Amino acid sequence: LNELFNVGKDKELSEILSGRDQVLYKCCVDPELQLISMEGKKWCGVVDMQQKKTVKKWEKGTFGEHASQWLRVAQQKYLAVQLKSDEISMFKVVPHEESYQFVEDEAYKISVKGTIYYCDFDRDSNNVVLLIDGDTLQLRSMSNIGEIKNSIKLEEKVAQMSLCCLQLSADGKHCVLSGGNNKPYFYVID
Repeated sequence: LNELFNVGKDKELSEILSGRDQVLYKCCVDPELQLISMEGKKWCGVVDMQQKKTVKKWEKGTFGEHASQWLRVAQQKYLAVQLKSDEISMFKVVPHEESYQFVEDEAYKISVKGTIYYCDFDRDSNNVVLLIDGDTLQLRSMSNIGEIKNSIKLEEKVAQMSLCCLQLSADGKHCVLSGGNNKPYFYVID
């Protein structure tokens, strides 16, 4: 990525990407904003692709390696980021001077009892599916994020791993979940 973005000019990002134990788990681009979100082992950051500089960085624990996602909710751009094991934070993306600010919106914060292993949103940002403690799938609506629309207790616990194991269909009607490490099965849920 250093060569792709020529981030040598951005000392902070160069140090993050060249760190001894740094791993990139997920990158996602918002083409309209020209921003890329990157998740590493203990951090999540946003880079302005035009200016080739870091515009936001968060420290986090070693969880939520695949949680960051760009969303549009009620015509407002958001970035979903997992900074705590039991929460997905939602940040409004607000233009500011020649860059952007990320303002946490408590109304869309997702909080659970337990640990969020994985999460995914549908294409239109209407629904989110969460895997909690490896054995419970929850479906929630972004219009009422505190309410659980549906919950399924899995027959067998899914192992948490650094690969993405959960995918919600674009229309939010179907979900696929792999069993995790050395488990040769997957769930298809409709």
